[in-house]
Amino acid sequence: MAKKYLALVVEDDPDLSTIFASALKSAGFDEIEVINDGGKALARLAEVAPHIVILDLHLPHLSGANALRQIHADRRLIDTRVVICTADAAMANELGKQADLVLLKPVMFSQMRDLAIRLVPGVATPRTPPAGTQPPAIPPAAEPAAPSSNGGGGAAAAPDTKSPGEPETKAQADPPAGAAGKSDATPGPESGRPPAP
Repeated sequence: MAKKYLALVVEDDPDLSTIFASALKSAGFDEIEVINDGGKALARLAEVAPHIVILDLHLPHLSGANALRQIHADRRLIDTRVVICTADAAMANELGKQADLVLLKPVMFSQMRDLAIRLVPGVATPRTPPAGTQPPAIPPAAEPAAPSSNGGGGAAAAPDTKSPGEPETKAQADPPAGAAGKSDATPGPESGRPPAP
């Protein structure tokens, strides 16, 4: 039986929780649970061990900072990735070393999707589509843009591949592994060719 990937979105803003849940579904997570209350999130975390938790810091009934401490105290959640999503830069700075990644709001659909894929290896592994369905079309490769600093542990979103119904967004991209092709490299003495003038 295939491994099921579970994500918890702990966010009290309904618009953001919808965007984050859609991005995680697009990333390949099988189950996404949205919880809008810190106390309810802790109760749920006592029952399940998700692969990733998207955590707002300002929540009703229990702050995200307290929830983060409880996550770290629970040995069952040692492999759970925690992504803090907040507009509070001071708290993000204070708690940044306790999370796998910190994202300052606003967070784009494509940024959340691509970073979730990077944090949870295997989630985006191609799966056999159900009988009678067509696999999704693979979009053409996009030219990588120059990487930018985003305050999220040095990670940048991959090229934006917009899903149907997704609002227009712009994303910066790390070049794919090995993208610095040999064609742009200046030949050195080991290549057997003289360097370009």
